[in-house]
Amino acid sequence: MKVLQLCHKTPFPANDGGTKAMQAIARGLIDNGCEVDVLSIATYKHPEPEPGSSDLADKTNAQFIEVDTKVKWMGALKGLFQKDSYHTSRFVDEKFNSVLTETLQNKNYDVVIFESLFTAPYLATVRAHSKAKCVYREHNIESQLWEARSQSENALNKKVLQNFNNKLKRFEFSIVNGFDAIACISERDLNILKENGLEVPADVIPYGISMIEKPRQQSNKKRISFLGSLDWEPNVEGLNWFIEKVWDKVHESYPSWSFHIGGRNASEQFKESLPPTITFDGEINDADEFIESSNIVIVPLFTGSGIRIKLIEAVSKGIPVVTTTTGARGLPGNYKDAVLIADNKTEFFQALSLLCSSSKKREETGQSGFQYCNQHFEMKKVAGSFIEFVKNLKVESI
Repeated sequence: MKVLQLCHKTPFPANDGGTKAMQAIARGLIDNGCEVDVLSIATYKHPEPEPGSSDLADKTNAQFIEVDTKVKWMGALKGLFQKDSYHTSRFVDEKFNSVLTETLQNKNYDVVIFESLFTAPYLATVRAHSKAKCVYREHNIESQLWEARSQSENALNKKVLQNFNNKLKRFEFSIVNGFDAIACISERDLNILKENGLEVPADVIPYGISMIEKPRQQSNKKRISFLGSLDWEPNVEGLNWFIEKVWDKVHESYPSWSFHIGGRNASEQFKESLPPTITFDGEINDADEFIESSNIVIVPLFTGSGIRIKLIEAVSKGIPVVTTTTGARGLPGNYKDAVLIADNKTEFFQALSLLCSSSKKREETGQSGFQYCNQHFEMKKVAGSFIEFVKNLKVESI
């Protein structure tokens, strides 16, 4: 099967949840014998990688087109009075469209994967120049993320953001029926799309991960860790809550345990606000090493959709995780033994206390999580499910 993967940001290197998800499906498809090409927008946050820096970029004949996606005051002002969503229009670019057209004319693809809502504006171009099956790979319900972000703003900013979000929401729930199929990253997101008028075939194709043979041995460092992008508001919101409501009691009760925060693009205000009992490690070059050196990983999230990839990565290594109901939202099957759920400061402290005080409990939780991940997220199996899903699609364009 020949696949063209359209990406809204450079997936190389994989340094956040979105890029990891895009890399994972590409590797999984290749492992299943598919031929995968990547055409990606390169942004100021995710620029074109250095030549030869990624084996996967080479394997996928990756092309990168620089697009200025920065939010601009003039563009945002115009966006208030325009029908189209300003969120998605920032990713529309003539050069990218031209390269996409040329790519489609030079090769007959069986499938075009549209990674996230921000590649959806190019659906018409693909339809005009290809008979490939068009599959939208949904990473998040974007309008829900922006709705949650608007709630913390003052009255004026909230009104402006709601104006933008209403247009985003209309686009998000209408464009899906233009695709041949939808591959959702979680059951919850699939249900939300169905509730908002989804009519085309859809299935849950979760994030895939390359599993290790057995869980990592527990580190002897007595270390609690958080890892995630610190320019994403839900992460900052959850971390601030944990620091203000939970950490002092944990530190007082278990003074030999440390708390490390890893993440890129933290604001100076956030860094300066951290108490001296917390170690800020900044941007992490080796996420695997950072997670493996931890005894416990926390994911204190209260807003967001999709699925928490950093959570899956920790659990897949046999590292116990404490998260909220929102943080676990999107996990398939029975995950109750794979992670500990805590939705308020008392529950969060109790969960951490249980793990900090018992190496046996940490080992049991880690083992359960490892088995859970192997069942639901193993990369080649996930990609295989996607292939079967696509092959079974009956569409008139083929």
